[in-house]
Amino acid sequence: MKTPVISIVTQFYNSESTIEKCLISVLNQTMKDIEWIVLDNGSEDKSAEIVARYAARDSRIRMVRNEFNNIKYPDKQHTFTSPLDLYDLCKGKYFASLDSDDYYDLTFAEKLYQLARKHEADIVACGSYFFRMEDPSQVSVRIPPLYTASNPSGIGEDLSSFYGVFRPIWGKLFQTSTYHKYRNFLVDRPSYLTNGVDTFFSLRFMQIAKRIVCLDQPLHWYMIRLQSTYHSDLPPQRWRAYDLLYCEGIALLEKWNQRTETNNIFLYLVHYHSILDCIDIVCRARNKTATERLSFLKNMLCSDVLGLYLHRLDQKDQSTLLEKSFNAINEIYQNSKGQLFLWFCWLYETFPCFSYIQERIVSFLDTSVLLKSLQVHEVLYVRQAAANILDNNISAAIGELFLLADQEEIPDIYTHSYILLSQRTCAFAEYIDGWVFFQKLEIEYFMEQYLFEKAQKALEELEELLTDDADLLSMRQRLDKFI
Repeated sequence: MKTPVISIVTQFYNSESTIEKCLISVLNQTMKDIEWIVLDNGSEDKSAEIVARYAARDSRIRMVRNEFNNIKYPDKQHTFTSPLDLYDLCKGKYFASLDSDDYYDLTFAEKLYQLARKHEADIVACGSYFFRMEDPSQVSVRIPPLYTASNPSGIGEDLSSFYGVFRPIWGKLFQTSTYHKYRNFLVDRPSYLTNGVDTFFSLRFMQIAKRIVCLDQPLHWYMIRLQSTYHSDLPPQRWRAYDLLYCEGIALLEKWNQRTETNNIFLYLVHYHSILDCIDIVCRARNKTATERLSFLKNMLCSDVLGLYLHRLDQKDQSTLLEKSFNAINEIYQNSKGQLFLWFCWLYETFPCFSYIQERIVSFLDTSVLLKSLQVHEVLYVRQAAANILDNNISAAIGELFLLADQEEIPDIYTHSYILLSQRTCAFAEYIDGWVFFQKLEIEYFMEQYLFEKAQKALEELEELLTDDADLLSMRQRLDKFI
C-alpha cells in the first residue's frame, strides 16, 4: 500500500450494530488514498470480528487493540488511553476522527482534501447531520458558513456561526505535520478532562492554525445517543471541564484579538448551556449515590466561570438554571419536600441576591402549621429539623432540635424562634417532657434578656402544671431577686 493522503481514526467498543455502516462509509470514499486506523477498545461483542473480516481483504485498515476498555477499567494498563493517542500512528498528510456509530458522505475525504490542498489549510471543516438512535428519521443539520479567508481570526467576527462546528473533533481534516509540530501543546491537558477532550483539542488546534477553511456542506452523519459516555458519564470533576473549555475559548479570542463583548457573552452562554445539559446528566446518573450527585451539583453551581456571569443572566435564564437544579434534586431524592427545602436553603446562602429563591423557601414554610410563622433567616438555623417536619418525620425533627440545644450556644437572634418551634413541635407530637424542657428553656431565655415580666408569666403558667419541680423552684428563687 502506498503512503495514504488521509488517515481516518476510529475507536469502538461493543459497536456491532453500527460499526459496519461506519466502515463501509470509510472504505467506499471516492478518494481511495486513505488509511483507516481502528482501535478496538476492549470490545466484548462481535464488532472486532466484523472489522477483522474487512481488514483481511483491505490493507487500508489498521486495527489495534486495548485488551481492556480504558473507560470501564481505568486502573488497568492500556496501550491507548485516548483516541488522541491514535494520531501518532497517522501516516496521511491529514487525519480525521470518526465515531464508530457515525458515518461519512462518500465524498467527505475528496472534497475536504481538495480545499485543504488548494488553501494549504491546517484545518478544514464541514457540516454535519444529526440523528437520534431512537428515531433516525428525526434529522437536524449544522452547517458552517463558507470560509476561505487567509486569516483565521475572521472566524471570530462571527463566532456564534462557527463555534458549534468546531466544538467536536469530527467532521474535519487536521494537518498531520502541524499536529506533530505542536503535539505537546495539543494533547497536554489536566487529568480531570475526560469529557470535552475533543473540544479542547479543536480549540487548541485553532490557536496554532495559520489557515482554517470551512465548507458549507454537511458531509458527516452523527448519531445522538443519550446513553453514550458523553451524555451519561458523571466523573466527579466533569464540571471543571466546562470552566477549562471556556478559558480555552477566551485564549483563542485573545490570540485572534477578537475578545469583544459579543463574543464574551456568547462564551458565557455556551458555558451556561453546558451546565444545563450536565444537570440533566446528574438526573440520569443513577449509578451515583444521592450524596455524590448533590455534591457534584453544588460544586458545579459554585464554579468560578459561572460566578463571572450569573448576575448578568436575565431573570428567565436564572430561573431556568434554578428550576433545572430543583428538578434534579427532586429526581435524586424522589420528591422529598425536606430535601428540596434544604436545597433551596443552600441556594439562598450561595446566591443571596436572588429574591426568587427566598420566595421558594417561604412557599415551603407556608405548607406547615409548625413552620409558617418563621422568617427565612430564622429557619436557616433550624433547617434540618424543618426538613424533617416537611417530610412528616416529627420524631427526627425533635431529635434535631434537642441536638441544637445540647451541642452549641444558640445565637440570640435565633433563640426565641428556635424555642417556639421546639415547643410547637413537641406539643404537636404530644411529647410532654420535650414541651416542658423547652418551656423551661424559654423562661431561662427571658431572664437572660432581662424580660422579667415575660419570665414571671411563663413561670407561673408552668408552676400550675408542675408542683415541687426542682428546676422551677430554682428559677423562682432567682427571679424573685429581680421582681
